[in-house]
Amino acid sequence: MNDPHEYIYENLNSSIYQIFEDLQLFNITLETENLLQLTLFDLTETIIRSFNLTDKSDAYLQYLLDQILDFTKHNPGDIMSFLSYFEEHKHKLSIVSPQNINAVKIMTIHQSKGLEFPVVIYAYADTDIYEDIEPKVWFNIEEQHYNGFSSSLVSVNKDLQNFNDQGDVLYHQYRSKLELDSVNLLYVALTRAEQQLHILSKKDFKQNGQLNESSYASYFIKYLNDKNLWEDANADYSFGYPEKIISETESEQTKPLGLKFISQSKESHQLKIISNKGLLWDTKQEQAIERGNLVHLILSKIKTFADVDFVMSEFITTGELNTLEANELLQLILETINHAQLQSYFDDSMQIFNEQEIIDNNGLIYRLDRLVITPDGKAVIIDYKTGSEKSEDKRQILRYTQLIQEMGYTIKESLLVYINDDIKVVKVS
Repeated sequence: MNDPHEYIYENLNSSIYQIFEDLQLFNITLETENLLQLTLFDLTETIIRSFNLTDKSDAYLQYLLDQILDFTKHNPGDIMSFLSYFEEHKHKLSIVSPQNINAVKIMTIHQSKGLEFPVVIYAYADTDIYEDIEPKVWFNIEEQHYNGFSSSLVSVNKDLQNFNDQGDVLYHQYRSKLELDSVNLLYVALTRAEQQLHILSKKDFKQNGQLNESSYASYFIKYLNDKNLWEDANADYSFGYPEKIISETESEQTKPLGLKFISQSKESHQLKIISNKGLLWDTKQEQAIERGNLVHLILSKIKTFADVDFVMSEFITTGELNTLEANELLQLILETINHAQLQSYFDDSMQIFNEQEIIDNNGLIYRLDRLVITPDGKAVIIDYKTGSEKSEDKRQILRYTQLIQEMGYTIKESLLVYINDDIKVVKVS
């Protein structure tokens, strides 16, 4: 078989039995009857094994097998269905490199939320703050002139601003929302780095020489101006120390292991499978992030003890949790709300506000995890955290305390609740 294409051309109309018989000349044996009865995953694994495609663990073949397994869990397991799926999604499929090797992980700012990395490169830090794809808002109209319709969906642009007072208000409200979203996004991007943060922006000025204040770049230029560091001819600015901090665990370079690709047919050995309780999450990092987010979300729905069963059932009904996960998290939730320092603040005699937003005099918005007003009119601030204690946690809740005091309330206490394997409550004053 000198030319594979010639072989394929000559056997386009051959039966599968004839092709399998020809393969035996190359010591490739496939049993037709058994092969066609296999699941798509077993079929693929059998082909890899029979053709000796690899004798070592191959990331690409393993990823293909993982994709097939995941696909067949939720879709028909035939070859054509998978090929159609693969053709549609192949541009998004890629292997995942280990985190402990020198590699670059590319992700959106939204995907990086809650994660930290030794080095972060923030590219395209000159995005238009007000950029949005075909933004629209509901505009109130007079029913008698529009066949009974009281509102219409219109585009957000300068025409809307100049149309009338309502249009001007809607225009500026939408712009304010985009500003807030952009600032929140920028905050996430600038707080992911543990050691080094590299920001790639540009000098963004209008034709008249004025700074383009609708660009992220304006924030960085203003910062440099405030520090008296801005120079028109300078394109690079550095702060801190560029040397990489090498921990003891990183001092020895991790070498990839040449693991053997293990694949055996089920007929070659006998297995007795005993099901064990599975883990909720795959890695410690994923466990901490996912559990913290879920506990925070569940607690945001709970005001009093009476809400616990209903909220947990709702999470199961909507598919956000399965029964196993719900039982695991329920224990943590109960430990939290029954904690000696917290129990009284889940009583129905309290006035409770979850995820309460407060705007300060400068227009900045703060969101409190839990604000409790006691029967005697005093305020209790509760902020949930995961992981280790940080000084910034105390600064944050003290800012909340100041805001509530400015509203005229007497603060009974401000509590940081660290939810890990154990529940720790820290009173901040």
